[in-house]
This record gives sequence, structure tokens and C-alpha cells, in this order.
Amino acid sequence: MRYSLWGALMLSAVSFASVSCGGDDGDGAVAGSEPTGKGECGKGEYPGDHGTVRLCGKNAKCGKDGVPIEAFRGYTSYRWNMDITVGDEPDLSALSCLESVGGFTMGNGSSMTDLRGLERLKKASSVAVVKMEKFTSFAGLDSLASTVEVTVSFNDAMTDIAGLMPGFRMQRLAVYDNPVLTSLAGLAEVEITGRVMVDENIALSKCIVDELGDRFPNIEVVNSNNLEATCP
Repeated sequence: MRYSLWGALMLSAVSFASVSCGGDDGDGAVAGSEPTGKGECGKGEYPGDHGTVRLCGKNAKCGKDGVPIEAFRGYTSYRWNMDITVGDEPDLSALSCLESVGGFTMGNGSSMTDLRGLERLKKASSVAVVKMEKFTSFAGLDSLASTVEVTVSFNDAMTDIAGLMPGFRMQRLAVYDNPVLTSLAGLAEVEITGRVMVDENIALSKCIVDELGDRFPNIEVVNSNNLEATCP
């Protein structure tokens, strides 16, 4: 399979359920998770199940087990993964206290353009942005210095992989099926130590991907099904 290295992550990222968000009580409330005011970050670790939590933005559809994003207000960590179905809610302020998470997938958003609201996040093993209609920048990850893998896919408005802090370090990068992506200039000041896969970006010249490979000669760069062009 073409995406086997990222298969487990992307299976959850691109297959958000189409059932209304909220718990079995029908009102989206989560017991024991009364929201706190902005700036109150004294709740410590979120006491959820020992596994991926599916967070649900305003009016989003994220399955019967979806937890409203507001339930995380005031918590500083969650040791497992978050699958965040954004919906039409562009506000991540309920996650503004979050400093550590196993990894997160941000997906199915209709109006969010960046990751502002996650400025305190210092630790995440993976970062994925998937099927975000207006997403253009990773701005907001001000405190995150490194991660194992970054995945960028099916984002209709993204023209560059912009917004990562200078010196940001990752082991693996997967970029595919972003229809208006034309540049990788936003990666000029990041470090990649493992593998890069750039595939099926119909507006991104394969020459630009080759240039990225030249910058990282000691890693594998997969450059396939991107815009055909005659490279210098």
C-alpha cells in the first residue's frame, strides 16, 4: 500500500464518521468536565479513556463517542491521541492550556485557517491536518519544536507548507492530494531526518520536490504523481 507508513494515522484522519457529535445523553455534555474560563490551566491531565479521544467542534459530525472540544478547557495534557473534527468552529481556545498530547489529527474543518490556540503545546508525537477547506498555515504551534511525523493532505486552500517555526524538526513528512499546493518554501528552515513522501499534488512541480530532496540528501524523498515539468 502506498501510504503504509502512515496508514494507522490516516485511517482515523480521513474516515471521520457522519453521525452527530455528542454523548449518549444527546446533549453533548461530558460528566465532570465543566468548562473553566480562559487562562485557567490548573486541571492537569484529561481523565479520558486510555486511547484516542474524538473531539468535536461546533456543529461537527464526529460520531456517537465525540467529546465537545470545550470539555478540554483548562486541561494541560492528554497522553494518547486526539482526532479533532473541527466542523465550522474556527476557535481552538478550549485547547489553549494544552502542553502535551500523544498526537493529533485536525480534520474536516470548513473555516479554520491555522492552529492558533495551540501556542502552549510543547509535545506531540504526530501532527496531521486533513480535509480542511480553508487551512493555509501551521501558525500557532509556537512552542512545538519537534515531532515524529507531519501529515498534510486533502486541504483545498493550502498553497505552501507554511507556519512551522524555524528549526522545527521532524522525522517524517507526508504531503499528498493538496490540489492548489504550489510551493514548499515554508519548509526552508525546518529539519527532516527520516523520510519525505510528496504525492498527488497536481499543482506542485516535481522540480520543487526534487529541490527539497537536494536539501536533504541523506533521507529518502518519494516524488510521485506531482505536476510534470522539465527541471533545470
